[in-house]
Amino acid sequence: VAYVAFNLKGRGGQGVHPIFGDRDVRRAIALGVNRTATVRSLFGAEGQVPVGPTAPAQWIWSDSIRQLRYDPQEAARLLDARGWRVPPGGGVREKSGVPLRFTLLLPTTSRARQDAAVLVQAQLRAIGVDMRLEPLEFALFEQRSVRKDFDAVFQSRTLDASPVGILQLFGSAGVRQSNYGSYESQAFDSLAGRAIAAPTRAAARPLWREALGTLNDDAAAVFLFSPPFSAAFQRRF
Repeated sequence: VAYVAFNLKGRGGQGVHPIFGDRDVRRAIALGVNRTATVRSLFGAEGQVPVGPTAPAQWIWSDSIRQLRYDPQEAARLLDARGWRVPPGGGVREKSGVPLRFTLLLPTTSRARQDAAVLVQAQLRAIGVDMRLEPLEFALFEQRSVRKDFDAVFQSRTLDASPVGILQLFGSAGVRQSNYGSYESQAFDSLAGRAIAAPTRAAARPLWREALGTLNDDAAAVFLFSPPFSAAFQRRF
């Protein structure tokens, strides 16, 4: 699954990010991204819009999981309410003279992420958000991600059959590891922990789905696409 993770802390993981430390601003930006149009442009009917950091092959997937669906009008309303307003001449929103501008890191090794970033850039421009793109050679991309030296980062992860790895990406305990955006939520941690401890998949499934709904509510990331997957199987008689 490919996703744009927001850095909730300042550069280097210190303090609070001046844009993404605000939950409503993160939600607005997520609402301003047309994920369905992006996936169709990249993959046609073969791609999938993720419901979170999961894939259809995982047993927790469900279209019923709460998501922030494309709504540019609501995005604009939220940004206005948080003081990020379009100046009289139009263009990029500002707050106290500071433009609503951030930089997205992405690797030069991924054509799909580069193409998706250009589409998202145009979608956000339409709601007055200026997202700059910074393509990096992969080793440097990973170094910057680990150091939390970014505003937003376009990550991609191959998921295991078990959803336990989601905690490494978004659980509070993963902040010093693969949780590059430093998202921390007691509600998410509690739901995921209860899901892991559940005795059966039937008991764990609703807990995982509620955990993903909480993650989406907080707009810790924008989950953009799951690329088409092809596999060949041999049946022996």
